[in-house]
Amino acid sequence: MKWYEIRIHTTGAASEAVSDWVLELGAGGCEVVEPDLLPDGVEGSLKDLKLPADASGKILIKCWFSEQVNLEDLSSRIQEGLGRIARFLPVGSRQIDTSLVDEESWADSWKKYYKPFQLSSRLFVCPSWEEAPQVPKDARQIILDPGMAFGSGTHETTALCAAFIDRYVRPGDRFIDAGCGSGILSIAAVLLGASKAIAFDIDPVAARTAADNCAMNGVAGQVTVLTGDAGVLPDEQVELLAANIVADVILSMFPVFSHHMAPRGRLILSGILWERRDEIIRAGTGHGFQLADEQRRGDWVALVMTCQDSL
Repeated sequence: MKWYEIRIHTTGAASEAVSDWVLELGAGGCEVVEPDLLPDGVEGSLKDLKLPADASGKILIKCWFSEQVNLEDLSSRIQEGLGRIARFLPVGSRQIDTSLVDEESWADSWKKYYKPFQLSSRLFVCPSWEEAPQVPKDARQIILDPGMAFGSGTHETTALCAAFIDRYVRPGDRFIDAGCGSGILSIAAVLLGASKAIAFDIDPVAARTAADNCAMNGVAGQVTVLTGDAGVLPDEQVELLAANIVADVILSMFPVFSHHMAPRGRLILSGILWERRDEIIRAGTGHGFQLADEQRRGDWVALVMTCQDSL
């Protein structure tokens, strides 16, 4: 079967909104490509994959539609969505490139570049199709097939989140994973001692992928995976909550974070571009949080915030 591969040139700020829009239009898969942020050894493969080496800060959204779609109508609807998103977020050039590809060329070819690696001090990741290597006795190994969901562990924002989970999770903690993608953070939290996790994502493909990965790692009984926005969360509090999303969504979710944060709980925020750090901290302070820790990698920063009355 052949598919139309649609490549949308946009920005990091708009990447989640653009991804959501093309999935609503019926995309069979969606991938965010950031060449400057790929792990060592992958950059050289960009020519083989025919990916443009975009300048720092630019994002390429790749999505795939059945060859049976009306391409002219689809392109028009994508541009319509970009116009609406542009009212609230910078969307970049809005350039769209299209080609017809075989299903295998996008569904599996990336796997040859995804190898086992160390995610944090106690976390290692091994793709499900690779032979698992030996890891230190006190480490935890996550077997992962991210599929088309975000959260392979190679992106700075995911690695920053995982490092903070490694640092702050305590035995018996309850955990919420907002925008769970592949489920990697929920799996990490449980393997490191959390008693239970609730993972949710508005993308049903991501939710299914997360559930499959939880089962593969033997933690399905401790992780509840839900499809939808924060409204699907049960009315309970947790000691650790991670949101690896984008700044604009984080800003809108502080009331949710406050509602679900247990006393002495910690809020891990990632997916934040450095220039929006202060804005996020001000918003958190306005909702009763204060900055407890932070880490920067490249253009990205992750924050740990606590309730001011729970320190």
